[in-house]
Amino acid sequence: LSMASAVLYARPGTPSTRPRAGYKTRDKPKYRSGQVTEEGGLAYEEFLQRLKKLNLGEIVRCQERQGFGFALKNALTRVRTPYVIVVQHDRNFVREAPIVDIVKCLEKNDAWLKYVLLPTTTVLNYPRYVQSKYQLRIAPQPTDFGFALTPLLQWYDSTHICSMRHYRDFVYRGGLVARGGFVEDKLGQYQLKRIKERGLSAHAEFAQYVLDDGVEKPMVSHLDGHDSRVLEKMR
Repeated sequence: LSMASAVLYARPGTPSTRPRAGYKTRDKPKYRSGQVTEEGGLAYEEFLQRLKKLNLGEIVRCQERQGFGFALKNALTRVRTPYVIVVQHDRNFVREAPIVDIVKCLEKNDAWLKYVLLPTTTVLNYPRYVQSKYQLRIAPQPTDFGFALTPLLQWYDSTHICSMRHYRDFVYRGGLVARGGFVEDKLGQYQLKRIKERGLSAHAEFAQYVLDDGVEKPMVSHLDGHDSRVLEKMR
């Protein structure tokens, strides 16, 4: 797939405060502050060594905690393809995803399509959710690639394929991503506010959609099984 690159975001997961590349060690973990236990730090270093042996690409390490949004921004400076797939450290593919066709769809429909989210339990039956919560009517739009695309009211950081130009010229144009936070924290709320105030016509500025292949099962889920439990409650 020569048109897209992959970016995998991995943070220390499971340590006195001693700085390491990208995190500090302490007796009790504070993950959102980039602080983990000594044991957790060692496990993270081992994980990075195993990842390196897979020879999947360059491993980019921040020298201090940046948060997801700015760590991703740093990694994207290495991307040379027109499109990128972003995969968070705690997300897993649970069924086949038509990545090549999504990239082709993005390329063909560049005028109105910049980002495609792979479905999670959060966005299953998304039109019904939007109608119920925001009293807005949205519908899947057919494509020439065997799937439909449903407009998203807000950005999600979960596994997605996006135009690099959209990341450079829109997402990181200034002020929409806060250091230490997620892209969806600030940009997502800004987008939702604009659409609620101005209606669905405001969606064109964001050009973000979720994949709808007619299968009422997530394509991506949390490694901790959270999505499976949510899905069971929905049934």
